[in-house]
Formats: sequence, structure tokens, C-alpha cells
Amino acid sequence: MSRHNFREADRIYVVYARDFGKLELLSRGAQKIESKLAAHLEPFTLAEIMIGRGKNFDHLAGAEAVEEFPNIKSDFTKMNFLHYCFEVVEKATQWEVRDERVYGLLLELLLSLESFSFSESMSAWEKYQALTKSFVVKLLALLGYAPEIKNCLICKNPIPAIGNVFNLKRGGLVCGHCHSCDLDLPREKIDISFDAIKVLRFFINSPTYRALSLKNNQSSVRETLKIIEKFLAFHIEKPIESQAFLDAIKK
Repeated sequence: MSRHNFREADRIYVVYARDFGKLELLSRGAQKIESKLAAHLEPFTLAEIMIGRGKNFDHLAGAEAVEEFPNIKSDFTKMNFLHYCFEVVEKATQWEVRDERVYGLLLELLLSLESFSFSESMSAWEKYQALTKSFVVKLLALLGYAPEIKNCLICKNPIPAIGNVFNLKRGGLVCGHCHSCDLDLPREKIDISFDAIKVLRFFINSPTYRALSLKNNQSSVRETLKIIEKFLAFHIEKPIESQAFLDAIKK
């Protein structure tokens, strides 16, 4: 998911492994041109790896690329959105906690970005933005932050068509009647339209790739994306640096 140089010739990789979760691994000599492992450890690569246990760092004892996702690596927009998702996973998950659901979600994201392409740059931007935010809200749900999207969190009644808010602190929808009585801070609550609620439900309940089928420029989609972004920021409390980079590129 990420890497950085270490000492004169080594490199440290952060990977997400099916059997072990998020790991930080040392690859000795990976900066050298003649390194045999480095070619199999390029960003956005699915690989089989062997891990050697160490005193200070576990190290990469072997690696073989299984899928290199050439369509992703040849598309600047795809790479940047994927880098955003990897940063979210890296900052939201714990070290060495196995979760095959998170691994499967990451693999689904990679396969979706590899398979779909769009000719118009702005169309691609909006669709990939929807895809990545759909990924984010699914990830948060897997990590225990699943938002309540059916009933009011306070009165437990079904959500009506108007007057609702998304409560960041409580983690989901609050109806207009209960919202008018609760004492949560205004910054913890966001007005949400019923169309945006439908999009949020679609993101959570549908396969990740289905987000690419949404129509561009829908105000309800844009509204939902902003809510997911704020929901993420509220719960992980760590800035996602690549979000600012994406915003700068779009401008």
C-alpha cells in the first residue's frame, strides 16, 4: 500500500496480507538496481510473499507478483484514487489484525479499477470518486462504524422522506422530530436529502463496482460523497493527505 526508503539500500513496505492484515516489512537491498524482489513489489500489485520474522522488523524473504494491474498503472487518475483508498486503509486499520473481509474489499476495488475505463476525463473523475467513497463507507462498516441508514437512531422509527440529518457522532440517520430535540453539537450533524439517503444505501448494500453505474452530476451523489468524507474524518481523526492532492488536481 505504501513504501519508503530505509537506510542506504533497504526499503520498508506496508502491505495488506490476506492471512495477517496490515504489515510493515523490511526488504533488504530493495533500492539496489539488481534487487530481485523489488520488481515484484511495485505499487498496486497483488503478490505472494514470504515473511521472515525478525527482532526489530519482519522482513520480506520472497515475493512473486500474481497480478500487476496494467490498466491501473497506465492511468494517472486511477492510481491517484487508489492511493487515496490505500491511505485510508493504512490509517484506519490496526497492525497485524487479520480480516479477510477487508482484504476482499481491497481486491474488489483493484479489479473494478482494472476492468472499467471511461473516455471523458471528467466522467472518469466523477465515477472513480463515487467508487472510492463507496469503498470507504464499506470499509468503515467492516471496521465497526456501520452507519444506521434505515431507522432513526433515537426513536427507532423508519426514516421519513424529509427533515432528516446524518449524525456523525451517533453514526447514522436521525429524523427531523428527534433532531429538533437532541443536544448534539451542530458540527456533528449534516442535513441529508432522501435522495442522498438512497445513494448511501446503494453504496453500502451493492458491490463496490456498482458505484460506477451512477449517473454523473447528480446532486444527491455529490451530497453523499461529502457526507462520507466527513464521516471518515470524524472517526479516524487522521488527515487523509491524498484527498487534498486529489482536490488540487481536479482544480
